[in-house]
Amino acid sequence: MASTEAPERRGNDDTGLVAAARAVRRQWIALVVTFVVLAVGGGAYVALLPVQYQATAVISFVPSAGDSSGRDLVALLAARYPEIVASTDSLTQAATASGMTEAEVQAGLSAAIQPGSLNLVLTVKAPTQEEAKAAVASLYQTTLKANEGDTNIRAVAVSAPSASSSPAGVPKKILYAAVLLLAAMVAVVVALIVDQFRAEDND
Repeated sequence: MASTEAPERRGNDDTGLVAAARAVRRQWIALVVTFVVLAVGGGAYVALLPVQYQATAVISFVPSAGDSSGRDLVALLAARYPEIVASTDSLTQAATASGMTEAEVQAGLSAAIQPGSLNLVLTVKAPTQEEAKAAVASLYQTTLKANEGDTNIRAVAVSAPSASSSPAGVPKKILYAAVLLLAAMVAVVVALIVDQFRAEDND
């Protein structure tokens, strides 16, 4: 009985996680090389990602005093303001105020009326807090000034221009951790594949 059970136990040991661990251990060079290449490459990519700060301002639109316009009409009239914000004149003024180029302001700009509300949200992303805040403040003032001649709706400041103290997007520490985790997973898979091919060649 002992002689027949031992091979069965050894066969069971060679399946699943144990077999995978042995394969990875045999192909440790492929494992290390793959991990280092991916970790260094991914880490360099993350390091080169530009840091962006975000500044935001919010303006709401309501009917002018004595105007009985309904919500739908106000929303229709307010729809032109995002276009004013994105106009060449507005971008030029924002670029001058922030020290950025018009193309940079345009690339980082988001101006839209929030669905279900009459709020115009102005957002600008830029390499520094100062640039982002200066650009969004300029666009904020441009919007209020453009509204001065509007007899149908009135712009009301909801949130003055302010910039976030931390970069926008996913923190780089999390990205670095994700790169290391992905590199480790791919390295294990590569080691298993290499071991499989070598086992077939030996057969």
